[in-house]
Amino acid sequence: MFILLLIQAVCPIIFLHIPSAASLLFLFTGLQTSPAATYTIAVTNALYPFFNPLIVVVFVRDYRTFSLNKLRVLLNKLRAAPKQVNATIMYGKQ
Repeated sequence: MFILLLIQAVCPIIFLHIPSAASLLFLFTGLQTSPAATYTIAVTNALYPFFNPLIVVVFVRDYRTFSLNKLRVLLNKLRAAPKQVNATIMYGKQ
């Protein structure tokens, strides 16, 4: 649990604070940035809400087993579903 708390404490630093500090540094120093740097900053800010709960699911045993069981049930339902055949009617010249 302590490792989970450490990773959750580092996650905002990596995904929010460092990219925001970099963008402020670029803004106030007048440095030119490439579109790749701008997109990287935007993507890291956008990925934070995805990774924060994912870290919890990976490190908490009850959440992990529940999620894996639900995923197994879903995959078994998809495998057991009957194959759908799309038939097309072809019309000849009349």
